[in-house]
Formats: sequence, C-alpha cells, structure tokens
Amino acid sequence: MSNRSLAQDIGALLVASFVETALAGEVSTLGPLEIETPWARASGGTARPGAAYVTIRNTGDEPDRLVGIETPVAARPEVHAMKHEGDVMRMRPAGSLEISPGGEVRLEPGGLHIMLMELQAPLEGGEQIPLTLIFEKAGEITVSAPVASIAASAPPE
Repeated sequence: MSNRSLAQDIGALLVASFVETALAGEVSTLGPLEIETPWARASGGTARPGAAYVTIRNTGDEPDRLVGIETPVAARPEVHAMKHEGDVMRMRPAGSLEISPGGEVRLEPGGLHIMLMELQAPLEGGEQIPLTLIFEKAGEITVSAPVASIAASAPPE
C-alpha cells in the first residue's frame, strides 16, 4: 500500500468519525456562532495548497475570534487574505479573525479563505474533509466540508 492511499484511508476514517458536522447549505451552531456552508476545492495533487471556505455569523452580544484551524488533511491550515497590490493579486496570512456581535465573516474565493498547506493527500471532488474551527470564547467545532471541483467558485450542491 502506498503512503498516499494510506493517508487517504486515514482521512476517510477520520471524516466518518466526526459527530458534529455541517454540510453545504446547513448551519451548525456553537454557542452564539453559526457556521454555514463549509466547502473546499479539489487540489489537483499535494504540491500546491488546497483552499476551504465557510461563513461564520455571531448572533451574540460579544465579539469572538477564530484563532485556529485544524484538519488531518493539511499540516498547516491558515486563514489567508487576498489583496490587490497594483496590478498583482497577493495572498498573505490574515491571523485571527474577529466576528463582531451581530456580524459575519465570509471566507470565500477571492477574499479571506482557509489555505490548506502541506496537504497529506490530494483533495478530490466528491470527498468530505473535516475542519475544526477554534474560537477564543466559544471553543471548537468540527464541520465537514464537501470538496468541489478544482475550478468551482461555489460549494457543491
């Protein structure tokens, strides 16, 4: 058995073991936070990072912060921001993200997004990957993100 198929098998088992999940179009809650429409793009291999997206709403009266992300599919998941500098689009780590009371943060193509660096196996369309979102006050929630095609601009239906 190759390392790649072993990593894929381990990833599939981990996905199957998660209880708290949110699929495209569904909403999971963690205290006052709503986690909606997690999804990722196929990676086309492991040499380049993958990307994942989600919308986070804060229905509470106090701000909270997304302070970390964990997933077995990537050694270094980070929130990144896209920014135009002249005629060039640049990407930089964004650090933690504040979700204001009554506000929302959209991680989406062309803006803030989750970079899945050092992939453990290629992300393939039709899979589900687990993403654990870690918040300063609300704690942790694991959501399941369906993987869309490599060129997708929206979550799979």
